[in-house]
Amino acid sequence: MFDGNAAGAVIMNSNGLVIEDNVFAWNAGGRSFGLVLQTATEPTVRGNLFVGNGTGTFFDNVVHGRYTGNLVAGNWLGLQLFDNSEATEVTGNAVVGNTFDATGGSAPGAYVFCAGGRGNYWQSAKDEGYDLDGDGILDRPHQAGSPLAELARAREGLRLFLGSPAAHALHWAERTFPAFSMDQAVDACPLARAPMLGELAALPPREGEGGTKGQYAVAMASLAAGVGVLVAPVRRRAKARRRESAA
Repeated sequence: MFDGNAAGAVIMNSNGLVIEDNVFAWNAGGRSFGLVLQTATEPTVRGNLFVGNGTGTFFDNVVHGRYTGNLVAGNWLGLQLFDNSEATEVTGNAVVGNTFDATGGSAPGAYVFCAGGRGNYWQSAKDEGYDLDGDGILDRPHQAGSPLAELARAREGLRLFLGSPAAHALHWAERTFPAFSMDQAVDACPLARAPMLGELAALPPREGEGGTKGQYAVAMASLAAGVGVLVAPVRRRAKARRRESAA
């Protein structure tokens, strides 16, 4: 459990690491991270919970990585995706209730957001999209990034105005009539329903707030609004895996 720090965990110059069933929470601040992956070859990041961080997960030169089955909720920025990665698969995750879901990630061959006809659950895509044929995949691709996120990341003073009516109007106008020439990550097969993830029960309350205020409340409200998370402690899943290994 990595919580209440400037950075939860920083993984650098690694090969083949498996990061599984962890909680990265309340690492808050404009330059704080839940998990940093930097110069990582073939990492597997699955079944983790990223809540209330400045940035949920930071990808920098991640080669042939797998980021799947994670819950990314209530962060200022969910995923920061540098374009110098290679063939890193980001699928089967639930990305909900973040101020911004993602930045970067548009370079050809850097990331795979749709594999085997399965992408990620983006709450913003579900709010704006539709699944007319009922196959569990939204009927149009989803742009996960936002020009506002790029601007606010580079100019921190703008963050004070992100909740204003003008910012919401600009976001809607940009979605409808794109004017900024900023490349954005695109999920070609976004999920219509959230994966059944089991990390929520392991979430510690934010220090001094008793789990009732701030980003905790935002994240929980987003989940209650229809994300459909299965509440099952991470420790229970880890123990089950150990029993299977022992057998």
